[in-house]
Amino acid sequence: MDTILIERSPAPSKLEVLGVDTWPCRNLEPGDHTRLYTLGEECCLICGKAVLHQEAEEPLAAQRGDLLLIPSGSKVRWEVIQPVTYQFRPLEPVNI
Repeated sequence: MDTILIERSPAPSKLEVLGVDTWPCRNLEPGDHTRLYTLGEECCLICGKAVLHQEAEEPLAAQRGDLLLIPSGSKVRWEVIQPVTYQFRPLEPVNI
């Protein structure tokens, strides 16, 4: 299983190239939210704070401005500390 990658405060130009402003939004209230990512997902936190828990990995703190890459097949528990809003896009599977 791959681990979640995080980029702290990426440059605005990178977010523009990725088209983050055009991605749909998701909101999470404080508490625990578990998701199975059948497709990988890229997301950018607009506001809030959370700790992401992935089996056999160290918890990962995420906050406003962070860009996350969640690999396909990941089961992630979002421990939302402050209400989170994030923009996201599913990633297409890679055939090699």
